[in-house]
Amino acid sequence: MALWPGRKPFFFMVRTPTEPIVAGTSGDVISAWAVLAPPDASDLTPILQLEDEQGAVIARSDSYMTETDRWRSGEVLMQRTSLFVPHGTPPGDYLLRATWVAKASDRYVPFEAGGVWETIGRGVVEKPANFPDPSVLPVEIEAGQDVVPGIRLLGWNAVPASARPGETLSLTLYWQALPSVAARAALALEIYLERDGMTWPLYSGGPVGDTYGAENWSDGELVVARERARLPRTLDAGDYRLMLAAGQSEVELGQLRIEGQPRQFDPPAVQTISGARFGDVIALYGFDLAAADGQIDLRLVWQSLQATDEDYTVFVHVLNAQGEIVAQRDMFPGAGAYPTSLWLEGEYVHDEYHFDGLDPNGMYTILAGLYLQDTGQRLSVDSQSFIILDTIIFS
Repeated sequence: MALWPGRKPFFFMVRTPTEPIVAGTSGDVISAWAVLAPPDASDLTPILQLEDEQGAVIARSDSYMTETDRWRSGEVLMQRTSLFVPHGTPPGDYLLRATWVAKASDRYVPFEAGGVWETIGRGVVEKPANFPDPSVLPVEIEAGQDVVPGIRLLGWNAVPASARPGETLSLTLYWQALPSVAARAALALEIYLERDGMTWPLYSGGPVGDTYGAENWSDGELVVARERARLPRTLDAGDYRLMLAAGQSEVELGQLRIEGQPRQFDPPAVQTISGARFGDVIALYGFDLAAADGQIDLRLVWQSLQATDEDYTVFVHVLNAQGEIVAQRDMFPGAGAYPTSLWLEGEYVHDEYHFDGLDPNGMYTILAGLYLQDTGQRLSVDSQSFIILDTIIFS
């Protein structure tokens, strides 16, 4: 029986026995949660989802609940959740992830170890004994192109109209294995951007990464491939063609406009120079702080020490004289609009926060830090998980 760090302070996961689910059908996930304390919300709802190793969501389900604040310590909640696995999902092991949310307030309950989501087990998807007609697939742009003997590109979903340098591009390709005289060979894909005769590679590998090669597909089988490719951070603004090379075929998947991204590489003027380094990834160059009449305005200036593929969340906590958190903000930098995965090395990023409704005669301490939302892992700074910016005494 697997024990997991629990939901603080309400639950911990006891077990998740799960039977394999055949692609194109629904399967039940049975979970058991031990109640540690009565929840503080009456509509806490568990959300379960099946993800691949790249973070693409394969299946998702939530069950609306009421009167959850009436649960008592020591009770064990047995829950049966139905997950529909779409047609064409490749067979294999997938991550089973869970979170709890108070629906009315849209507030997630963090794990004791931090973070919003937790991996609570694995889910197994099996291929069906009989394969349906391709019409069951939600193909947006149809192709019907045989790229090599025995493999047909049925189509793909439309690419976004625009993106920023450094963003992750999600692509869904639809394939079908066809009867072939020769043995079906492995298929290698190249996905790239093209502009004015120049190319920028985005992805190279099998249709389903390295987990389910085309040589293992069965005649008539449908395969949905969810590709994720990060755009180069140094791309110039302009229009590009998104291209797919498969076997001897080359297909244009769509046009993609890369938006210009304003960047600052000269250090800005700040009231207070900090220089605190969060790992080897990000530094707090400095900050501006203004406080009056129970309100606080804070401008953080971050500096990227090196490019990262992680999207770190900034937390800013306001503590009263007793050390209690009375206000906080948790969001990506730039009011949520400029995640750290888009930053270039050496770049300065402005990040503003406003707090009001504080006691105009109170004393407050402000601290800040960075963490990964999924895991709760914080970037360390001077052997701590946060930095104290200042202490304010309103008068």
